[in-house]
Amino acid sequence: MTDASRSSHPLSTRGGCRIGLANVTWPFVKLDADHERLRITVLGLKTYALALSEVERIEPASGVISPGVRIRGNANADFPPSLVFWTFEQTAVLAGLRRLGYPVS
Repeated sequence: MTDASRSSHPLSTRGGCRIGLANVTWPFVKLDADHERLRITVLGLKTYALALSEVERIEPASGVISPGVRIRGNANADFPPSLVFWTFEQTAVLAGLRRLGYPVS
């Protein structure tokens, strides 16, 4: 995706997440993304952030109750190796991240 085709409108949504074996339910997790950085804030206390260049891939994920979005950072990223953002708006979140230039598969 070229810079000209990327949208400058940020993405912000609430959901839940799974980090390793820990699970946090909706609405205690917030995903914010723009064309430079993606942030996951858990319980308003801990924020995980990735620069666009640190994102290896983003892909759909499935849970028992909720669909989600799996976010994988590259080897240089200070980011949990397994993070799933739970959202009932999976298609819209994936489309929004793709629109911002993230590698969505």
